[in-house]
Amino acid sequence: MRLSKHFKEKWHDRLGEWPRYKQVISFLREAICVQPYRNSGNGQSVLGIYWNYRQNLLFKLDEERQVLVTVYVGRPCLPLPDRQAGLPDRQAGIIQKKKGD
Repeated sequence: MRLSKHFKEKWHDRLGEWPRYKQVISFLREAICVQPYRNSGNGQSVLGIYWNYRQNLLFKLDEERQVLVTVYVGRPCLPLPDRQAGLPDRQAGIIQKKKGD
C-alpha cells in the first residue's frame, strides 16, 4: 500500500507531523469500513472510507490501486457538562425542559 502525496500533505497539515508508514497502517487496520470501495466499470470509482474511532481519523482508500488518497481528522469530543457546574440537567445528552416551558 502506498501513501499518496496528497495524503502525506494533509496528514502533515492536519496533525502537524509527517506520517510514519507503520503508524498509518496500524491506524488503518483498526479502522471500520463505513463506505466500501466500488468500481462502476466505466472508469469511475467510489473510494472506500475507513474510520478509526479511537484516533478520530477518516481515511479514503483507492483499493484497486492500493493507495491511501486522503485523511480527515475530527475534533475531539467534548465531555457533557455535569450538574455540579450549575448547568441544566441532562439525560442522554438532551437538555430537560423546565416545568411550565
